[in-house]
Amino acid sequence: GSLRLLNKEMNQPNGLAFSPDGKKLYVDDSKLREIRVFDVGADGNLTNSRVFGKQEGPPRSGSSDGMKVDEKGNLFVTGPMGIWVWSPNGQFIAIADGLHQRRLARIDGAAASTPVALGVSSASVIDFAWQP
Repeated sequence: GSLRLLNKEMNQPNGLAFSPDGKKLYVDDSKLREIRVFDVGADGNLTNSRVFGKQEGPPRSGSSDGMKVDEKGNLFVTGPMGIWVWSPNGQFIAIADGLHQRRLARIDGAAASTPVALGVSSASVIDFAWQP
């Protein structure tokens, strides 16, 4: 196979995730503290690039560092001050406070009505649950 560049507008991409149906690609940008979403064509090309959400926060409060999507299409993104939760249509839902400097390892929503996200850092492993 061969590699080809699909987009070069990102400043410091640091995490990606696909929607459950594979038709959207989310990419976070650590430097700009924003999440972009692209439509994914049947041929694999990316179109309709747009800002999905911004993750603003005070200096040294963390930056985008990974993301996961649950089976309902909710997006969990590490960011300033915690793990940010977004609905599939880009509505900000909540920040799991105090969980900054974490990386998302997995989202487990299949077994319960309350999804649980497992976040890891060099010093700890944490679980948190949220009600949509």
